[in-house]
Amino acid sequence: MTAPVRRLTVTLTQTLYFIGALVVTFGSMTVTSLLVNHYAEAGFAKKILVELNFGALAIAFAFAGIMFLASGVFNLSKLSLGTGGS
Repeated sequence: MTAPVRRLTVTLTQTLYFIGALVVTFGSMTVTSLLVNHYAEAGFAKKILVELNFGALAIAFAFAGIMFLASGVFNLSKLSLGTGGS
């Protein structure tokens, strides 16, 4: 960190990015699955598709949060990846 940027600013920027990236990813997956379900006449309930994608988003948030916590606690990447990636 050679630039004069506070650690809090870096942390908040990374947090907002990973939350935004997950929401955009799972939002587009939800819209795509609803469109495909509609046009292909697959017959899945819309509520179930939305709940399934929301559950996947919650799990992705949990995994990303654990990894983000591990990368903030440990200063060596091998410890961070060993803890968060397990």
